[in-house]
Amino acid sequence: MRTGMMAVCAGIGAVAWLPWLLPVWLSAVMVAMALVAGWRRGWYALPMRAALGGAFGLLWGTLYGVQVTDSLLPTTLEQQPVILQGRIVDLIATEEAFGRPAQRFLLRVEHCFLDDESLCPVALHTVQLTAYRRLDIASGERWQLRVKLKRPRGFANPGGFDFESWQVQRRISATGSVRGREAIRLGEAGRWSVDHWRAQLRDHLSQRLESFPSRPLLIALLVADGSGIEREQWQLFRDTGTIHLFVVSGSHIAFTGGLVWWLGRVWRRLPWSTGSRREQFVCALPALGVATAYALLAGMGLPIQRALIMFAVVLLSATLRRDTRFADALLLALTIVLLRDPLAARDAGCWFSFAAVGALALAVSAARGQGWSWLRAQWLVFVACVPILLLIGGQLTLLSLPANVLAVPLTTVVTLPLALLGLLGDSVALPPADWCWQGADLSLRALLMFLERLHAPLRGLILPLASTATSLLFAVVAAGLLCLPRGLPGRALAPLLLLPLLWPRYPAVEAGAVRITVIDVGQGLSVLVETRHHRLLYDTGPAFGSGATAAENAVLPVLRQRGVDRLDLLMVSHRDNDHAGGVATVLDAVPTRQVSAGERLRVDTQQPCRAGQQWQWDAVRFEVLAPGSRRERSGNNRSCVLLIDAGGRRALLTGDIERGVEARLFDAAALDPVTLLIAPHHGSRSSSSPTFVAATHPQHVVFSAGYRNAFGHPHPRVVERYLSVGARTWNTADSGALTFELAPRRETVVREFRRTSRRYWDAR
Repeated sequence: MRTGMMAVCAGIGAVAWLPWLLPVWLSAVMVAMALVAGWRRGWYALPMRAALGGAFGLLWGTLYGVQVTDSLLPTTLEQQPVILQGRIVDLIATEEAFGRPAQRFLLRVEHCFLDDESLCPVALHTVQLTAYRRLDIASGERWQLRVKLKRPRGFANPGGFDFESWQVQRRISATGSVRGREAIRLGEAGRWSVDHWRAQLRDHLSQRLESFPSRPLLIALLVADGSGIEREQWQLFRDTGTIHLFVVSGSHIAFTGGLVWWLGRVWRRLPWSTGSRREQFVCALPALGVATAYALLAGMGLPIQRALIMFAVVLLSATLRRDTRFADALLLALTIVLLRDPLAARDAGCWFSFAAVGALALAVSAARGQGWSWLRAQWLVFVACVPILLLIGGQLTLLSLPANVLAVPLTTVVTLPLALLGLLGDSVALPPADWCWQGADLSLRALLMFLERLHAPLRGLILPLASTATSLLFAVVAAGLLCLPRGLPGRALAPLLLLPLLWPRYPAVEAGAVRITVIDVGQGLSVLVETRHHRLLYDTGPAFGSGATAAENAVLPVLRQRGVDRLDLLMVSHRDNDHAGGVATVLDAVPTRQVSAGERLRVDTQQPCRAGQQWQWDAVRFEVLAPGSRRERSGNNRSCVLLIDAGGRRALLTGDIERGVEARLFDAAALDPVTLLIAPHHGSRSSSSPTFVAATHPQHVVFSAGYRNAFGHPHPRVVERYLSVGARTWNTADSGALTFELAPRRETVVREFRRTSRRYWDAR
């Protein structure tokens, strides 16, 4: 049985990580062959069970993948107006977008119509919509909306969060915005709509807790809505490794249900208890019911479902079969989770939960007769989750251990029970409810004060470490050894297996060569330039209306993944948002020796970027070609133009210069053929004149543009112009991050991130 479950999990996980789907008929044939071969018994019965389980996992994962890909929006319908009918699910988020209020919500699609009133050629599942005008909508209601959609899309960079995978896993078929004023309410929320209840509860808590400073954190703990938490607080939780405490996680589900189960065990010890198996089962049902109720309160999202499944399996196995091994119960829970959601195999949060629970169970069994402490438990969970933390964020925070020693028991044992009691007291109008809310608020304020004082002096303990496949494999083995009982052979070697994490994650650039990475920041620009011992960042990408920046979500993950702990120069072409929106984010996160810009920024140590500036790093020559002494009216034409020469392999970074500056560079004989050109102004018609294209005659040209952007960049005529001189064109919207290695006497090496990290649902 154990072998079969492991094989099923392996088969499902294999499909989730494949860049393409297996044919359904091939998976079915494999199952049939394994069934036929499995009728025989003998010494090969175990391999047959493994083969049957693996084949079934492949078939199940393939069928689920077909369903997922069939529900995604076809590329032919992108940015085309369609009419959707459906029900609003989950909570509605209200935020500021570019200075105006916006509503973001999920619509479970029931019907989709084209403009000619014909049905859409796809059965959409759920779409994420944004309304830039106020709609009188509520969770649980049915609406008809006119929208424009595009496929799930996110930044594609090494070390970055896989937003597309996260959306597809939530079965989001498309994202888009509400257009026009043709919004029609088709029906009110149903009487048994959990989403409607959650929305009402959130509104009640917003008013009830208005005077409490910790109101956003309390709402996040109770109804899993963290939209009110400030960005600075989220960053504090990330840096201290406590972010898991402020979303409804497995520990919260397990605690609420486990508390009721513990009370049931106390009941069974009373004199009138018979201690029968039936009585144990009856006592376990309230625990499961309370955990399920809390999961519904938190929205029953996929992570909550995983936590509930884990708790239910472990609880029932401990109640009904005391001789069941905990590892078998955990394996059964993993099998059910993957059968329910095969794409959970791609979710690092899923493996984080199972690794933490498994490490605790292993540590408890190993500590029998040796003593036990909460500090040791936190240490073992930290060690077990090191590989997953590196896989998620490419960095390791040593603050996690001391921070969680206090944060976990305080939020789980004090804050959460008080908040639940306060909520229960409000429902029956009990006066002590206010005391409970005050206690919960006080505990959270004390926790924030502790985390801030811990974070300020020890911020340097956040280490960017290597996360290559080899180093992660060694880290997994080391974590397993450290969780074993003391004295076992090989346990002392575990620290040595962690040493590969200190190796350089990316091969060093050879002397005289340069590595240029055009980061995928959507509609904007950011380029990382690396020589053997120096790092330059050209532009930082845009800031968004919500307050987030591409630097936070795209640039910094690339820097961490490359092991960049300092910048020798931050060059900002000009101060337009799509180029300079993340300057503050980068400067706050990465020590930077010098800042240079074509226009004045809000930076104290800025130096002007002027034509004629030259320097050399590691036998690679850098020269600024523009702006010159002439005062330009357009901010675009004040862009810094940087030429990089690595032994005759030349790269030209142009910012947003337009035809006027291009002509002056040509007249000054500053333009020569280049190996790599970052197209001016993202490929706009106002740039890339025929004269400029002919003079630079690039071998490779990159358009840093957003997917389906509203400006139509790059313009088709501009693309044709570069193709006519034999250039190979690239677009970050299609390729993700692009890495070019320029070295003397060697062909240019190009790496496309989307090609090397392809998923089976990617549009061909």
